[in-house]
Amino acid sequence: NINERPQWMELSSKAMGLLLYEDLNTSFDDNLYYFSDEDIALEQRIVRMADACQKLNSAGVRYRNATLLLGPSGCGKSVFARHIAKTLGRNFYMVDLSSILTAEMGGSSKNLRAVFDAIMDTGPNGFLFLDELDAFSQNRGTTERDSPGKELGRISVTLMQLMDGLPPETVLMAATNHEEAIDPAVLRRFSIKHEVKLFSKEQKVAMVQKYLSSIKEKAVGIFNMSWEEDTINKFVAEDSSVSNGELIAHVQQAIADMVLRDDAILIP
Repeated sequence: NINERPQWMELSSKAMGLLLYEDLNTSFDDNLYYFSDEDIALEQRIVRMADACQKLNSAGVRYRNATLLLGPSGCGKSVFARHIAKTLGRNFYMVDLSSILTAEMGGSSKNLRAVFDAIMDTGPNGFLFLDELDAFSQNRGTTERDSPGKELGRISVTLMQLMDGLPPETVLMAATNHEEAIDPAVLRRFSIKHEVKLFSKEQKVAMVQKYLSSIKEKAVGIFNMSWEEDTINKFVAEDSSVSNGELIAHVQQAIADMVLRDDAILIP
């Protein structure tokens, strides 16, 4: 959903600036975020699987701790990925999509391979997040047979090979708005597929309450903030169709306006 600006650093020269590292200890505050019961249940499963993967693979059961997050923009997929990485105490690495894709024949596959090579070099305890997976992998049965279509097919094949070669201890997570566009063979390589849903009205109320309470605590000594009993309901009722992230953006704007007024009362 939300919104502290991450502090990105390049991982290594081997990845040629394609893979970015985020220090979640400084950039990500779990107290600002709300997760549904379904998300928390998935979190518990991923954490348990991180402990079990090595045992399974030692016994000959080839199992990858790979989760595909599904859902519309603004529902909180990338936030959830960061939350899981921080919960596991893993280094969080994210592919810079804009740098990976190139018009050069075979260039995108080469870039993707460099990213996975860099992850392998970091050791087994990494956490790799592939946002917008549908841009990396498109269904080879539906792509055109011209050069761009063939290139997309090559990327899909490369991605499958690289996923197969990851150490079992590495946690892989990806996100997409368009599951139907992804190559079925790539989809099969994700052990878990989970829909991150836009929150219900009740969940949005709980999300805003948690966010405001956290900001109020963090703002002690900086500015004062309070709100009327029905303020949170007014935020949520303004537009029931907005995404989780958009709703928090509205709340942030209201906080900014309050500070600009040199006031202490939050107004929706």
